[in-house]
Amino acid sequence: MEHSLNVCVCLDTDMSSVRIEVRGCVTARNYKALLPLLTRAKGLPADAQISLDLREAAHLEQDVLDALGYTALGEMTGQLEIAGIGSMSIVLPPNPGVCMQGELPGSSQPIRPAQPAAA
Repeated sequence: MEHSLNVCVCLDTDMSSVRIEVRGCVTARNYKALLPLLTRAKGLPADAQISLDLREAAHLEQDVLDALGYTALGEMTGQLEIAGIGSMSIVLPPNPGVCMQGELPGSSQPIRPAQPAAA
């Protein structure tokens, strides 16, 4: 089965903010599909607040955050500076899961491994 993304772009009617909500498996192979959306969002007025919301991602690879230029500081929300696109906020899931659709060759581990069940 293929890792897939489901993306919803939420734009305020006054164009003051845009939230790009991402669901599904965010892998090193498919995250590049987000880049054109982020580029278009940066075309809004300069004071528009842009947020990449990954809270509903079923699986999020560390390689993706590395490629996007994110450095974890122990927080779930932070700023992201993407080369060629610019700065925006990012919201991460509290506990990114392990993908249940199998491994892709060359894919990385999730940000945090799944926690063992309590005994």
